[in-house]
Amino acid sequence: MKTYEIIITTGNCLSLCGACVIFFLFFYFEKLRQGFFSHVIIYITIGSLIQIIGIQLSSSFKLSECKVSVSILIYGSLIMIFWSTIMIWALKKLFSVYFNKGTLQDLENMHDQFRNNEIKLLLCSFGIPILLAIWPVVLDGATSEQSTNNFCYLYTTSSQSESVRIQVEISKLISWEIPIIFYLIYSLTVLYNIKKFYGENIDETYFIEIKKLVKKLLAYPIITIFSTILFTIMDLETFFNVNIGSIQSTISWTMLSLWEFFNFFAYISQNSVQEELFRRNFKEQELHPLIQQDPEDSINERDYFYQVNSNMQVSGQQIN
Repeated sequence: MKTYEIIITTGNCLSLCGACVIFFLFFYFEKLRQGFFSHVIIYITIGSLIQIIGIQLSSSFKLSECKVSVSILIYGSLIMIFWSTIMIWALKKLFSVYFNKGTLQDLENMHDQFRNNEIKLLLCSFGIPILLAIWPVVLDGATSEQSTNNFCYLYTTSSQSESVRIQVEISKLISWEIPIIFYLIYSLTVLYNIKKFYGENIDETYFIEIKKLVKKLLAYPIITIFSTILFTIMDLETFFNVNIGSIQSTISWTMLSLWEFFNFFAYISQNSVQEELFRRNFKEQELHPLIQQDPEDSINERDYFYQVNSNMQVSGQQIN
């Protein structure tokens, strides 16, 4: 194996280990399966497994394997981008509830909305990306005079005809560049608005806990930006016929391969995960006499940000 293949493979192995740990924790601890955001994280992880396979196949840069490997890579990446967009959209709605001094009932209604639409989101998140990932291959099979492997919508070579090169660039534009640029613009806009909210002086424990929660959940869209930006820049440079150096290419692919590894650290940094891993301290907190289980105020089983549920119950009682 060449040096860049070893580096990218190492990144893939780290991401694979991180994904396996997330899956284990998700299925082992019942409370980590509760709520909308918990499901979003596991959908991102599923996308990462598909992406890891595509990266490993694509990192060899063998054009003969490019059709399949790049389709798998794009499919997994688009699933991750889709759910990262859903997460930041949900965070935006969450902030709008708190910015307007919403109640726990408002939050519960919003959560029910998310859960009721989860099947539709699942169909879109796995259906639309597969169409974007395979249509260039289908188009190539329908238009090629011979069964060749000349068409690959990640690379262009001097042996390809002008028409094939144009087809490659159009495919890259539709399958990767437009979705990721849309995501970058949308997520940066939401991040800017959330930053303004952080400047507000809100003393209530209710809002302080929400700030802590959202700060940790925002790690996922930020990681998405961080992991894809170099690869996207490299992709855009090829559109303008800029020669890509081996160092830049290796760094871009490595960042992409480490995407799920970074997500793993974001996952284990959440209070809910840490509380489940250190259950003794958490059990003491559950038995605390000040925390009353009022069915009218508590949304414990459906709280999609489970990690601040106990604090929300206490703060809700203080406000009342």
